[in-house]
Amino acid sequence: MVECQALLSILDTYEQASGQKLNYEKTSLFFSTNTPQASRNAICSTLSTTSTGDLGKYLGLPSIIGRGKKQAFTEIKQKVARKLHGWKGKMLSQAGKEILIKSVVQAIPVYTMSCFCLPDSFCNEINSMVSNFWWGQRNTERKIHWQKWSKLCRNKVDGGMGFRDLSLFNQALLAKQGWRLLQNSNTLLHKVLKAKYFPNCSFMEAKIPSHSSYSWRSLAQARHVIRRGTRWRIGNGSEVSIWRDKWINSMHPCKILSPRQILPDSAMVSDLVDPESNQWKEQLIDSIFWPEEAAQIKSIPMFSTRSDSLVWMGTPTGTFTTRSAYHMLAEDKNGQMGSSSNPERLHAFWKSIWRVNVPHKIRVFMWRACSSCLPTKTSLFTRGVTSFSLCPICLDEAETMLHSLWDCGFAKECWQNSPLSHIRNALRATSWIDLVGHVLMKSGKLKGEVFFVLAWMIWGCRNDAWLNQSYSEASKLGAKAVTYVEEYLDANKRVESMRPIAAQKWLPPPPNCVKLNVAWKKHTNRTSFGVGSVIRDDASALLAAHCEVLPQAGDDIQMAATSVITALSICQEAGFRNVMVEFSHSQLKALILSKEECLTELHESIDRIRHFQLGFCFLDFHVIPGSCNRAANSLAIHAKEASEPSVWLEEGLAVLLPIVIADLP
Repeated sequence: MVECQALLSILDTYEQASGQKLNYEKTSLFFSTNTPQASRNAICSTLSTTSTGDLGKYLGLPSIIGRGKKQAFTEIKQKVARKLHGWKGKMLSQAGKEILIKSVVQAIPVYTMSCFCLPDSFCNEINSMVSNFWWGQRNTERKIHWQKWSKLCRNKVDGGMGFRDLSLFNQALLAKQGWRLLQNSNTLLHKVLKAKYFPNCSFMEAKIPSHSSYSWRSLAQARHVIRRGTRWRIGNGSEVSIWRDKWINSMHPCKILSPRQILPDSAMVSDLVDPESNQWKEQLIDSIFWPEEAAQIKSIPMFSTRSDSLVWMGTPTGTFTTRSAYHMLAEDKNGQMGSSSNPERLHAFWKSIWRVNVPHKIRVFMWRACSSCLPTKTSLFTRGVTSFSLCPICLDEAETMLHSLWDCGFAKECWQNSPLSHIRNALRATSWIDLVGHVLMKSGKLKGEVFFVLAWMIWGCRNDAWLNQSYSEASKLGAKAVTYVEEYLDANKRVESMRPIAAQKWLPPPPNCVKLNVAWKKHTNRTSFGVGSVIRDDASALLAAHCEVLPQAGDDIQMAATSVITALSICQEAGFRNVMVEFSHSQLKALILSKEECLTELHESIDRIRHFQLGFCFLDFHVIPGSCNRAANSLAIHAKEASEPSVWLEEGLAVLLPIVIADLP
């Protein structure tokens, strides 16, 4: 009771200082199960309030989560069900269902998943509801699920539909909170959790006691995501183990693979650095590690005054993002499930499917056709739904995907009376997916669009003939498909005509300004790269040009940053003060203009580029396509032949002049 009186005194002091008064009629107390009933009654009497056994929700989240975790999150399932079973959802095409699932349904549990780990069984129930909706199931009727949900959750370039795997996304969201704890130790959340759960260690080393809250358990179990996706950025090297930690950038898996020798298992990266010169001990490194690893180590910049730090490998800045974490987890899961023996070819195929300029519902239809997700008689017979597999239109052959859309008599007549008749006559396809791949690779402009639309129309006509005894003239379907494509493309052109058209040729800078074009070219030996830069004025006159070979250090974005630094240094030395810089690397421009701190080794290069703004009256950065950067590209290629750095003022190489002349407006 003494503590109760002390609490009343604190509340009274607060009321006098703030002018706000506690409403005891709306106040209730929650007691633990160990509190005796007599004590409860006495405390309630002293505070003039009542007790409750349910704390309700705070900010939409349950205040207490007991053993019945699925029951605590039941409201999420109810919200999902309302969205899926609404009248609007029943009227959507499969393309519309995709948008509803991705933009609305799978966004409902995001807020809760940012704080709590939802049980796998609960996530599976939501996935099942969404899968039923996707395949057209309503109420208690049963529909065939033509693909497993795990395959639908694959990226579109991997043959899936790009739906979220809720369990993996839940882990990525929780890992985001864990990353914030690591990066922001001054927040109130970090201070509270540290005082309670890890007072003598870091968040990554903290235990999970049996009495801990469910929110802490959720955060702690997501630490494996951070461990999987982070590596060390070397500062002074005193905190990073040579053999155990991930610290080699631009190599997979970022750990040393060379056999352990000379240095002990406990050796730190600082043991590879000369403390006096703060430089790598190159002879020692060459004697311990494989040549490729030794070269990577020696390319890492050393900062003796900076401590080692963790950086996220999934982004150029080294900052954690939920998107990159989810894709990392999804790739790991897909790798365990197995993949194609030729993934690059498969990626190119699926990417070309989704790039065809037709309505999205037709692209979804083609995805279903190429994934064997359409109800042909052969597929239904295989699943035991029907007792025969013959084509119901011609009754000559089994109704496979290739037969129904290509080899059936009705389909043949449709293709013969279309702009694709030459493909019909010349190609003998063995499967539908091979046929689609051939058409997309070999056909000219608009042929892919007409092929998609005509195949979609053939499928619709077959369904009408079989289900409604409504027959279409095959000879007219090809012309109808062409008209459909032309009308769709014409409507899109009217929308696109309002958008600015990107330049496809070099353009001169504004008056009183020069334009600096920068390019780089990696050499086949992987130890160096060429840099080329060209400076021209608003009259397109060549003012200066430069090329040289630099030692390769880091990945492509590091080469880009080094190239820009080199070109800006020459531009500054030449006395130019109003400069527009153009290059072909959108990520580098985003990093330069971003207010977010770069955590990777690229940090120093980005800071140097930003620091150049102090030496110019005007400095602006632009990203351009390669067709607008041909002059600098030619110098970057020529740099390989140069024995030393070359700078030309008011002139240029013979190989450069035709390009400069061609760029004249």
